[in-house]
Amino acid sequence: MKTIVCENGGVRLDDRYGQDRNNLMADLALDDLTHLAAAVAQTPAAIIALLDTEGIRIASQVGLASGAVEFYLQFCIQTIKYLENHQDILLIVEDTLRDKSLIDQSLTSYKPIPNSPTIRFYTAFPLINPQGKIFGLVLAIDGEPRKLNRQQKEALKVLKRQANTQLALYTQVAKRTEIQTQEREYRQRSPKQILQKTENTSWERSQDLICVIGVDGYLKGVNSRFEKTLDYSTEEVLERLFWDFVHPEDRSQTRAELEKLTDKTSTVSFENRYRCKDGGYKWLSWNAFPLLEEEDMVYAIARDITKTKQRKASLLERSRVSTLEADIGAALVSQNLTLKESLAECTEAMIRHLHAIGAGIWTVEREAGNLSRFDSLELQSATGKLLPAELFPCQIAPNEGIIGAIAHTRKSISTCLSTPGNDKVPSTFLSGYPLIIDSQVVGVMALHSHQPFSQVVDGVLGWVANAIAVAIDRVWAREELLSRREALLFQLASQIRNSLELDTILETAVTEIRTLLRVDNCSFIWYFADPNCHSICVTHEARNPETQTLLGESSLPQSNPLVEMIWNLKPLRIADIRRGSDLAPEMRSLLTDWGIKSGLILPLKTQTGQLGAIICSNASSDRNWSDREVELLQGVVDQLAIAIEHAELFAKISASALAAQTQARQLETVLRDLRQTEALLIQTEKMSTIGQMLAGIAHEINNPVNFLTGNLLHAQNSIQDLLNLINYYRQYYPNPVPEIQEYIKDIELDFLTEDLPKMMSSMQMGADRINEIIVSLRNFSRTDPDEMNPADIHEGIDSTLLILRNRMKPCGNYPGITLIKEYGNLPPVECYIGQLNQVFMNIISNSIDALEELRCKEENTRKNNTNYLEPTIWIRTELLDNNQVVIRIRDNGPGIPKTILNRLFDPFFTTKPLGKGTGLGLSISQQIIVEKHGGVLECISEPGKGTEFLISIPLKEGMGNGK
Repeated sequence: MKTIVCENGGVRLDDRYGQDRNNLMADLALDDLTHLAAAVAQTPAAIIALLDTEGIRIASQVGLASGAVEFYLQFCIQTIKYLENHQDILLIVEDTLRDKSLIDQSLTSYKPIPNSPTIRFYTAFPLINPQGKIFGLVLAIDGEPRKLNRQQKEALKVLKRQANTQLALYTQVAKRTEIQTQEREYRQRSPKQILQKTENTSWERSQDLICVIGVDGYLKGVNSRFEKTLDYSTEEVLERLFWDFVHPEDRSQTRAELEKLTDKTSTVSFENRYRCKDGGYKWLSWNAFPLLEEEDMVYAIARDITKTKQRKASLLERSRVSTLEADIGAALVSQNLTLKESLAECTEAMIRHLHAIGAGIWTVEREAGNLSRFDSLELQSATGKLLPAELFPCQIAPNEGIIGAIAHTRKSISTCLSTPGNDKVPSTFLSGYPLIIDSQVVGVMALHSHQPFSQVVDGVLGWVANAIAVAIDRVWAREELLSRREALLFQLASQIRNSLELDTILETAVTEIRTLLRVDNCSFIWYFADPNCHSICVTHEARNPETQTLLGESSLPQSNPLVEMIWNLKPLRIADIRRGSDLAPEMRSLLTDWGIKSGLILPLKTQTGQLGAIICSNASSDRNWSDREVELLQGVVDQLAIAIEHAELFAKISASALAAQTQARQLETVLRDLRQTEALLIQTEKMSTIGQMLAGIAHEINNPVNFLTGNLLHAQNSIQDLLNLINYYRQYYPNPVPEIQEYIKDIELDFLTEDLPKMMSSMQMGADRINEIIVSLRNFSRTDPDEMNPADIHEGIDSTLLILRNRMKPCGNYPGITLIKEYGNLPPVECYIGQLNQVFMNIISNSIDALEELRCKEENTRKNNTNYLEPTIWIRTELLDNNQVVIRIRDNGPGIPKTILNRLFDPFFTTKPLGKGTGLGLSISQQIIVEKHGGVLECISEPGKGTEFLISIPLKEGMGNGK
């Protein structure tokens, strides 16, 4: 809007005051508004300034200094310039010396108010006409800075709305008066006089569309506003019937109104849509009356109300969608509805407020918590009619149909659903919106309607889709959080059980429970029952710093509800202490003193009979404790009771140990020795049992094997006799009967005669192999007597290797382990050969394990490296000059780090995974070599260079070791 600046010169306050009754009433209303503005803002002066085609004028004022009209007009113009871009605000400047951005300071330096150096405070709001243009303002000013309180600001906002509403009513009254004046004027004039248009007549000066309609329906004359408003020339208008320009839907109502003019006295008012030259329509508000001087002639005045209609429609639509937004918001934030129920409320609200045919919401089927990919869309809620049904199935695959395409493309659509071959059935429209949260599709929302939605409704539906997506994601996140919370609570229970320090256990429990349940305070209390008094003691707590601490001890009578509840191990849930009707007064008083508004109390009892409780509470908000929360927390409390018992037992043991440190150290040493001895005895017993079992197995197998071995020779001889007999038959009866020839062919006699001796030879080899295994098992499982006996060391090693041969054979891509034996010339050695076999078994088994581990780490090395060393074990024996028998067992495995090498022979030390070893093999081996045989067992190894075990024992008992 272009602001009109007044010319220099005085403008009297009453220059434009009207004299007729309507103007007088309007002026009185303006004066009331002026006084009311000054009273609300509590300022000494206030102004209402209005703009018209000739400039700006002060329509009403109170408290202005005389002779300052020009200053006030300039001040109002500057304020209006600012308000043109800020029509919606209530402008408040509390001190112009501090806020210098709005009004030219040259204006505020003028001193219009007596005894005031300048304008220091002002507040203003614009007056806006129905077309949205500023035509004035209300201004309250003061020479002193001031601040408005909240009530004054709210009152000024209400005054702003009332002022614009009241002035709009007076504008309508003025326009109605103008139309009535024109009607009185033109009723007294002939059509000829009316149609004699000149630039100076009201006919051409009018801002309204004016026309004369003849009895034949043609327009007899129009003013220039017709051409400006509808873009038709006068000639084009006069060539057409009046009805040709009326919208088809409005013609019957327009005819009915004009037919009321037959009595020559009435005036009719109506509204219709009038076609413009570009094909569009404008809303016109008509006032029509018959001309008294000429029959069958109608004089009509129309005003363009298109913007008013659009604004009303927009307001009505905005009202509907605002209600829709409120209903959608209420449905989505309700805590009492499931997701399906909330979505059903949403679709019902959309049907109710948008007059749609049907509405539906689909959600994706989540794939293991991954929303980036989904298998299908499932209909969660449908209201109204979604037709045709094939477009809106309950289960939709991605990119299938319109709904699937919306989810796949992530773009909203609005399309017409026409009925092929049926023009009588009106088309309907589909609007679909993807439900997206954080770039992930969670579902689709679709509406079926008779008309396409406007831009405003479409924007609101976009907001609705976003709100529903957020709600779906929130529900899914809550479900995931509950699942995660359940896992975390059980993890907490595990953490509690892993500690043996009572303070640590209780501190961890209250801290983690408070974090997981998001409560203000979590405390642990002990209950002590003495014959004379009962007391509770809060020993540990985790709390919000703003809440009061509960730490301390309190004495309670035995009849107190809290004492009875802990004694009976009865949980207590309190959603709101003020509404708990079944809560005992003593309990309510105690909890109030503790500052608890809602709480959950779970008692516990240890196996030693001690009583306590966990208390979770909120100080300022109520809370409905779910069964799941109680159940999960009860599980933690049960674990806590066990952990407390363990901690108490540990504390007692620690106290005893502190009281007698020397005795404790001795007991610890004895205990360690006992454990080692026990482990050795157990291991020895295991080996003895295994040996007896192997001996028994070897014995049991030996009998049938001897039977087989003994009969194989007889079988071979018998079979050879039979084969010879067959050859005789072939020699002397070359042509047997056909039946025998056919049978010879069926059994493949030639193949049998050739393969049967080979088969018997293979069976003989198998029997010999079994005999070797039996001998090895006997040697390995030999029970040692109480005294050493001479034995063949090589035979013991070979027996062990025979048992382990299966682990050393090639398998698949694994080439197996190469065995290199370098046996020296050893005489029989006095030893416990069974125990030595156990040593050989432990050391060689460890070498095989190391080579297999190396194979797993470097399974590709053999393919890419020509220098790769094949897995190899070397066994070398020799007799030294000092009568020491030395057995070296070496491998080319990964080697052993020094840190592990130092602990290699410690009891129970192992680097193998759980279940692979006990850590006793090498420890027992060392005891057998050192303690039983008086020898030496050493391990020589470096990482990357393999490992070698050196066993040195005396040739005969009593010779000592030669280390």
